[in-house]
Amino acid sequence: MTPWASPQRERRSWVRIQLDIPATLYLQSSDDLRRTVRMFNLGGGGCAVYLNSLEQVPIEATHQIRFELPSKSEALFFDCQVVHLETDKDEKGQILRLAFVSPRPGYQDAIIAYIQNRKRYDSVAFKVAMPVAIEAQSGLRQFVPYKGMTLEAGRTYALCEMEKFQLAPTSVVIATFLGPKFRDEIFLPAEVTKTERNPANNHYRVRIAFEQPSDAMVEFIRKQYAGKFKAITGND
Repeated sequence: MTPWASPQRERRSWVRIQLDIPATLYLQSSDDLRRTVRMFNLGGGGCAVYLNSLEQVPIEATHQIRFELPSKSEALFFDCQVVHLETDKDEKGQILRLAFVSPRPGYQDAIIAYIQNRKRYDSVAFKVAMPVAIEAQSGLRQFVPYKGMTLEAGRTYALCEMEKFQLAPTSVVIATFLGPKFRDEIFLPAEVTKTERNPANNHYRVRIAFEQPSDAMVEFIRKQYAGKFKAITGND
């Protein structure tokens, strides 16, 4: 018996991972009803997404979800059904838990391969120069932006060069990274893990670790800095 012919309780036995990637949900599989969502949980049998809307989502209908994984160049798409729906605590959007229905050949395997090799994909990093601003979330220097440029950035960390920096290691921060045209940005919660001063130019080299691995950061670098980054690992 395949997982797709198994009862719902067996589908839930698939290993799931936390992640953060954009996805497109086609309500009732209609292109006219497509919605942008954030996928935060994924497994071989389904996924969970956040919909920034309180619109009514048909429970009994078959929908379609499309997304890209770092391990695959083309998009994956699955027919799916809502198995659980709840409003978020701020009542601004909805959390949808979706079960895949009759997946296309190879798509389930792509998800499983990504999950099994997640550590390898988590290590992806790039040499890339992006404007960055780092702000402490508490203390005397709370919300003071320290600005600089990245030297490296990836799914789990960023290494930055700052003209001025007065935050100690273990400081909890928000790091905002800008695109080349200063119109696009991504911000991530992080922790300062290391700082050192370069006596040659009096600048500071600062390493921050993201609160959790960010697929969105990898997507941002690939999209905004296409042709302007160099992969540090062989996984890109």
